[in-house]
Amino acid sequence: EIPDSKIQKILRISYDSLEDDHDKNLFLDIVCLFIGKDRDYTTTILDSCDFYTTIGIENLVGRSLLIINEKNKLMMHQMIRDMGREIIRQESSDIEKRSRVWHKNAFDVIREKIGSKTVKCLTLDLKGLLEDKAKRTNTTLHFPKHSKSQFLMANDVDMETQAFAKMKRLKLLQLDYVKLKGDFKDFPKRLRWLRWHGFCMQSFPVDFDINELVVLDMRNSKLKQVWKDTECLPNLKILNLNHSHSLLKTPSFSGLPSLEKLMLKDCINLVEVDQSIGELKMLTFLNLKDCTSLRKLPRTIGSLISLAELILSGCSRLDDVPRELHNMKSLKVLNLDETSICQTRLGLHWLLPKRSKELGFSWASLPCSLVKLSLESCKLSDDVMPNDLYNLASLKSLNFSRNPIHCHPESIKKLTKLDELLLTSCTELQIIPKLPVLPNVFEFLTISPFKGYWAILPCFFSSTRCVIFGCEKLTEVEDLFKLGPIENFEEEEIRRLFNLDSISRNRLQLYSYLTDSIMLATPQVLQECGITSTFVVGSEVPIVFKHRTNEHRISFSLPTPSHPDEKIHRFSLCIVFSLASDQILEFLPSVHIFNETKRIMQRYRSSFIGIPETNDNTMLWLIHWPVTDCEFEGGDLVSCMVVPVHLSIRKFDVTYESQHKVLYDYGIITTFDTFPFDYIGHYHGLQAGKTEVSISVPPNSSRKISCFLNSIIIFSAKNDKTYGFLPCLEIVNETKGTKWTYSKHFMGIPETKNTLYWTTCWNFRGDELEAGDHISLRVLSNLSVLEFGIDLVYDYELDDNSNFFSQLPWMSKCFKYLFGTFVLISSKAQKNLYRLQSLVKC
Repeated sequence: EIPDSKIQKILRISYDSLEDDHDKNLFLDIVCLFIGKDRDYTTTILDSCDFYTTIGIENLVGRSLLIINEKNKLMMHQMIRDMGREIIRQESSDIEKRSRVWHKNAFDVIREKIGSKTVKCLTLDLKGLLEDKAKRTNTTLHFPKHSKSQFLMANDVDMETQAFAKMKRLKLLQLDYVKLKGDFKDFPKRLRWLRWHGFCMQSFPVDFDINELVVLDMRNSKLKQVWKDTECLPNLKILNLNHSHSLLKTPSFSGLPSLEKLMLKDCINLVEVDQSIGELKMLTFLNLKDCTSLRKLPRTIGSLISLAELILSGCSRLDDVPRELHNMKSLKVLNLDETSICQTRLGLHWLLPKRSKELGFSWASLPCSLVKLSLESCKLSDDVMPNDLYNLASLKSLNFSRNPIHCHPESIKKLTKLDELLLTSCTELQIIPKLPVLPNVFEFLTISPFKGYWAILPCFFSSTRCVIFGCEKLTEVEDLFKLGPIENFEEEEIRRLFNLDSISRNRLQLYSYLTDSIMLATPQVLQECGITSTFVVGSEVPIVFKHRTNEHRISFSLPTPSHPDEKIHRFSLCIVFSLASDQILEFLPSVHIFNETKRIMQRYRSSFIGIPETNDNTMLWLIHWPVTDCEFEGGDLVSCMVVPVHLSIRKFDVTYESQHKVLYDYGIITTFDTFPFDYIGHYHGLQAGKTEVSISVPPNSSRKISCFLNSIIIFSAKNDKTYGFLPCLEIVNETKGTKWTYSKHFMGIPETKNTLYWTTCWNFRGDELEAGDHISLRVLSNLSVLEFGIDLVYDYELDDNSNFFSQLPWMSKCFKYLFGTFVLISSKAQKNLYRLQSLVKC
């Protein structure tokens, strides 16, 4: 109750340094009412109270008295909040003579009727007050969400409107779940903001003068009609009636010329929206989500020339949307999730693929201004999907999730600005045509000397651009992968290796990392990124394979060709594996082929994996891997390796028919368990819980012009007080006696029990690092180091005719290294989010 005076004196320095009373009063209003509130919402209210809110907030941020978080919310340290409230307490020993009163003091002012003209702001949340009282008296009071009457029953003290008669300067008022007796003729008439959650009357009192209101927030009210006659509120900008379950009809909007936001979410008995809504020329946001009794909208809605966002999701009985919707040229966001508009000809008849002569509308009649369109869970079928979406050239986000479609329309590929396509849990979806997404990423991933086929699929699907989790029947994404029964595959090599009649009778479980689903089917052939593979139950390796091992790595030399035109054009790999862990569904197994002579590496991460029935059963994984001319030639030393990741490899068979430092650095905060380092890459000197690792530089080709020293450090927070200094990384070439140090300027802050991945790439040139040099890396940090590993990667001269773009820094393998790790973690993040959302929906 009484903050430490020494701390308050120090904190008050920033407050006292504010140049005028304007910023000081703005700070005190925020302290009392708007911590945690949206910045734009707060600005709307305080601008009406004669503040220059935008510049004032910037001044407060500049004095470190206020923070704007990533969600545009006003945030403040608790001690600064307490300092501000202490300043208000010191205005007077009498609470009724203070400019702002809140919580228990506000309750006392109303109960004892001691309010005065000094009070400009009063905030009382009776629900919160009763809950605090219950905690302090060890009394258990249960208040269900959105409950109303329970709070009023607990208030056995008469509270009268007369208590506000002397508060003539009152502008900001919150009376959540407060029941007042008496008339409102002497109630303050200068209110700008009124928040009255749980308002218990069936309509607004006729004698309640609210003409100067800018924001009216009546959530969880018992209103059946907002006001009986047309109310003139020329300054009202925001009207919030969310969760007013008794509301039957919206009020007349004729007297609300300035209204910008109208919220009617979860008004479950609302059956009619007043025709006068078309007069709201300033309205930009309309939310009718979960108005389950609403069947239609007035045609005048097409006159909302400023409306940018219309939310109709959850209006389960809404089967008609007026054709005038296409007149709304400012509409950017349209949400029609869980509506019935596509299930009846009385609904979005103008969304039917074929033009109706009597109606004259088509999908093309959607407003061309749309940027985001959501039709989740609308029971869309293939016959109502559009043939042409050319009119939606501005569309960036399209949501068809949880619809029984088999294939999304080809016309989507014409949406060149599309950034996000959501197809989550489209359980009948089988084919996705080629999409105009991330073309530049595909290009640079194929021009690097280290050809990383594996990165293409995770890059495409782990971004928010295309989400297909739960699409359990998906078998093809054009230009990315295609899955089909082995008996339908025309490749003679498959038929030569196996008896199709025998293996086609064996059903197996096939898990898709892309859709996070398991399918039970006969053996399937997977084609992706030019590589063909299949999974078969069993352990018998065909005899055609020349090189065999029981380890996860195998090396051999390619023979000298008997004819000068003879080229290696393909490798065939056969891997027999069993389960080593139950976490097989969490990580992608990968296969690597190294040309150690030419220093070329290729990687492949399959987007599917066969799942043996038990840990003792085995699965055969056959891969046909084409290579281009000159990548592999006679005499080259080749190594093939499987990074198993929760697989146990039983057999592996192969045949074949500063001067200046450049440093790349980034961090990822995650709640996931740490990744095994043999999954992320091949790291030397791997240490768990150590802060220093050492390696010796191995021999390398004379073609080397530079090398990258990659490091991954995984931190965790011991507690909330482990941020005394930013981590520092030190590299020492002990052979040459040189040292490089890097201190971070920014650092991610993991919460306790979370992990932070810090990845760096150091670029060394010339003789800074040479074969035989012994180097050590040490990290200095007061965070706990869980794992620490480093990897040395050589770079090579580019071809003489390489294009300009391939020489840019972000096209290097260093960038691929960083980008691949980020994609890996992002993919798991999105997959866990999908699983969590699925549990919530259940």
